[in-house]
Amino acid sequence: MTTQVLAQTPPPAPSSYREKTLPLTGLRWTNDGRLLVTSDETAASLNRRAFSVSAGQAIAQCQSKWLASQVVPREDDPLQAAPLGVHAHAALESFYRDVPAPERTRERLQEHVRQVFLSPDFRADQEKLDPDGRITQELKVMDFALGVLELEDPTQVNVIEVERRFKAVPLNTFLNLNGFIDRVERLFTGKGEEVEITDYKTGKYEKFNPDYGNRDEKADQIRIYGRGYEKQTGIRPTRGQLLYTGARARTEVDMSVEATDDSVQWLTEQYQAQQRAVEAREFTTNPGPLCAWCPLVNACPVGQIGSPKKWTNADKFALELSNGVALTEKRRAWMLKDAVSLRKAGAAADGQFSPNQLGIEGSRAFKPNPVVPPLILAALEADEAPGCEPDARPRIETSPPPPAPLIQEIHAMTMTAAPQQAAQQMPAQAPQQAPQQQMTPRPEGRPFDEIVNGPGGAPLLNLNSYAATGVFGLVGLAAESLTKAGVAAPTQEQTLALARVFARMVQRAEAGITGGTGWSSGANTRIRGLLRSVLEQRALPVGAGPEAWTAWYQTNGPYLMTLAKTAMTVWEDEAISEELLMESLAVAATAQKGGPFA
Repeated sequence: MTTQVLAQTPPPAPSSYREKTLPLTGLRWTNDGRLLVTSDETAASLNRRAFSVSAGQAIAQCQSKWLASQVVPREDDPLQAAPLGVHAHAALESFYRDVPAPERTRERLQEHVRQVFLSPDFRADQEKLDPDGRITQELKVMDFALGVLELEDPTQVNVIEVERRFKAVPLNTFLNLNGFIDRVERLFTGKGEEVEITDYKTGKYEKFNPDYGNRDEKADQIRIYGRGYEKQTGIRPTRGQLLYTGARARTEVDMSVEATDDSVQWLTEQYQAQQRAVEAREFTTNPGPLCAWCPLVNACPVGQIGSPKKWTNADKFALELSNGVALTEKRRAWMLKDAVSLRKAGAAADGQFSPNQLGIEGSRAFKPNPVVPPLILAALEADEAPGCEPDARPRIETSPPPPAPLIQEIHAMTMTAAPQQAAQQMPAQAPQQAPQQQMTPRPEGRPFDEIVNGPGGAPLLNLNSYAATGVFGLVGLAAESLTKAGVAAPTQEQTLALARVFARMVQRAEAGITGGTGWSSGANTRIRGLLRSVLEQRALPVGAGPEAWTAWYQTNGPYLMTLAKTAMTVWEDEAISEELLMESLAVAATAQKGGPFA
């Protein structure tokens, strides 16, 4: 059987902000949270002849956040939903476009995913990750793409086209549409021939609840695309669906004329709101839980700066001090309770602590990563815009740098409170013979914080975390397994090697049922429990040579994933009917003693 060579179609860049070069100057906050545009160049860059659904959603969420997305350079983490989704979309696009319907098998889809792995953009993303991150990225993209097989039979999809583009397509007198349709297909139903719009979603699935009073924005997107398709072709799509390939869920969309008119009217209103904001050079804010993902969160007077759960007080204090942001009394009080904050803030105030050490360039302590906050803070002008109250005082002070008394105060707190409080958190150390230098106590955080900040802001594993419990337990399991297999005194190298094998098995099984991996996740804990069961059933091939070890891994890695998926199936069964019980007993009766692991 010959393997067909696929035409390489590199996916688009994962981040639309990667090439942004718009100026960051010419922005000014008011104390009540309005963001003003004072630069003619910046204002001119915000004019839009056409509008996308995603832009409408951003404007409806927070106008200032939309403005930030247009003027702040950004590069997404390759393991975030957006870039992963782009790569999975690229594989599905070529699969449905290039493969004839009868040949659309799982194997062919896997070929198309692997072809995406060879694309320049995917490889560029891989260069930003460590080996574990690269494995996770490939597993997630493969899982997101293969998820479509559980939602539909690709051999029955009658594709008209994929990735249909809208470029300034007029929907009404006021609104021109930009965007892409993932897939357009033809259906043959009792009503005759119908056209359906399909959109892939690789993110989290949440069933829309109209009782919450918000809009079903994902359904709006499909309906608006349907209207754009009708304007281009004269054919009105009467069916629409959302395929959540990561979550294995499908949602049908009401494509009626009335519902579509309402969606188009909503997008028109958002476009008009954007145009009014650009004309007035004034953008409103709407603080909420999503503030954490806005690049202006550290500067916004009303933003919820405490939203990112992975940011420690030390990160926030040091970042603000390094940019000349004055401490409030409340935050100064918080610092007295946080030894790590004191050390970081002291270094920042003294000019010895670079904001990059906070994790902006790769530290795992930030999830999501902040997007060059120092550049943003420096670009925002401290004085108020004309027309504001004369006594209004800006929240942000970019110059002069923090005064000497503040530096002295921070250093004083660092020299006194920090060592005392840190020492209280650590057990007493045995006296060392002829100590040359006192060891710095290792900080610990809350159990659900995987990372703490060590000396100089270096990210460290929080030994009090659930993730540490998982890692230490896995290493212990590796040593225990080697000992049970007859290795009297396993070496560190042997224990590490087996722990890595176990870790790979757990990660692959976890990604197979959740689409992601994480040492602190509940799924990881459950699968590590299943791994212990596997080891009880199937002994390690100690002393049998490399080939036997490879066979053991290749057999038991998939077996572990099978057990995890079986557990999910049992949960989905809920109440076991009499009929299902009898079928299960019949299947159980087919089991026979013997086999390679007897």
